[in-house]
Amino acid sequence: MKNLFLAVLVGGVIYSCGDAGIGFNVGKEFPIEVPIEIPIPGNPLGGLIDIDPDAETFKYDLNEVGAFDGALDGLDDVGSIVVNGIAFEIEGVDADEQLDLDELRLDINLPSGVLSFQLATGDLQNLPKTSIALTQAQKESIVDELFNSKQLDSEVVIDFGSIPSDPNDRTVTIDFTAYFDILLKARDL
Repeated sequence: MKNLFLAVLVGGVIYSCGDAGIGFNVGKEFPIEVPIEIPIPGNPLGGLIDIDPDAETFKYDLNEVGAFDGALDGLDDVGSIVVNGIAFEIEGVDADEQLDLDELRLDINLPSGVLSFQLATGDLQNLPKTSIALTQAQKESIVDELFNSKQLDSEVVIDFGSIPSDPNDRTVTIDFTAYFDILLKARDL
């Protein structure tokens, strides 16, 4: 984790000197990997009765990413934070896991309320990295939260629709990754 943080600092830091002091920018797309495992209960009658599993919520914080962890600590002279964007990706969906999906969403919890982004419905499937449309006001709300609390609490909510049951218990396992593209600008006077 520390090596990743050092790589970010070396690869993403741009130094500038002048009368105002030494400044630097740290820009990086921080991936948060959220492994999702949802148990599907078995039914001795097989596919005769469909089931509708409860929605599952997976919580995480941007500070759980080694490269971002502590990035805002000690930076009292952070001049600005820029949220360039958020994206997501779904991998690891097997053919037998392409099940009816009522909802897949990303929620970002802010003091002013929840920013909720509907990501997918229909059949669960692998999706390449896809950008989430953010308004300027949403970006500013995220920046305010990062400045005030130095963290970003988020949740991935997945809700399957009606699923044909089979006699055995099984678990749907997928890999969800959220990408936060953030630029920190600081100046040491």
